[in-house]
Amino acid sequence: MTTSGVSSSPTPARPFPLWLRVLLIILGLALGGMLGSGAMVLWHAHQTRSATQSDPAYAALPVGSTAPDFTLTGLDGQPVRLSAYRGHVVLVNFWSSGCPPCVAEMPTLESLLTRYRDAGLVVLGVNQLEPADQVRVFVQQHGLHWVTALDQDGTVSRQWRVYAIPRSYLIAPDGRIVQTWLGALDPTAVDRALQALGLTPHDANAS
Repeated sequence: MTTSGVSSSPTPARPFPLWLRVLLIILGLALGGMLGSGAMVLWHAHQTRSATQSDPAYAALPVGSTAPDFTLTGLDGQPVRLSAYRGHVVLVNFWSSGCPPCVAEMPTLESLLTRYRDAGLVVLGVNQLEPADQVRVFVQQHGLHWVTALDQDGTVSRQWRVYAIPRSYLIAPDGRIVQTWLGALDPTAVDRALQALGLTPHDANAS
């Protein structure tokens, strides 16, 4: 049937050119791959975050437990053994020169050492995975005076469950862990913990 000379039959759709169909297929495959990869990345990040938050293996060493002993090499090439400081209060700090929060807390660590050294505090900095020469230059440039040990293969960090830095442990004279902190240290909190162990800062004696 026609009206005004125009056929009422539908006009067949013109097929897309072959090159356009190929292009659309390629774009579809690429987009699908990107979405799939993105989903995998998000899933992996979620799984890692969930494990870190809930898996006991990622938790710090428990307060009240005995700190695992270790022997590492110091900047002078001599062995640094944790148990050699038994009888002292030891603040063990895991750090790296490429970690901004670690660098930010260096003045706090240096101040704690200055104020409590005469009371018997030992600050033992465990550097993670950096070459000795690099660490030596960093220590000299920042005027750091605590004991530095090199955990160049990460063995001690894993043993101490250090999966993020800075991580600090406060060790009592008998070798027990009495406190742990993740992130830059709060000087007031560390002061309280040290004084609870019977240490008196030299500036308190001066006053």
